Amino acid sequence: MKWRFSFFISSLVFIIACSPSLPDDVAAAYKTVPDNIDFNRHVKPILSDRCFSCHGPDKGKLEAGLRLDLSEAAFAELPETPGKK
Repeated sequence: MKWRFSFFISSLVFIIACSPSLPDDVAAAYKTVPDNIDFNRHVKPILSDRCFSCHGPDKGKLEAGLRLDLSEAAFAELPETPGKK
């Protein structure tokens, strides 16, 4: 029993000591993250800038059958990959 506890403590110390530190810009960004995330205010602008061109309402540009502009479509089964969501 004692060896298990010692192993656990030494493993924990190793993990903490060997964890990479965050780059300064990432650490600064973490400080600005709000406690409560609002989808329309915090998430949707990122999707709009980065994802909607390929996964938005334009069916001609839709890739992998994944639509992210509608929640029903975003959580639905993928038509091109049955069984996957």
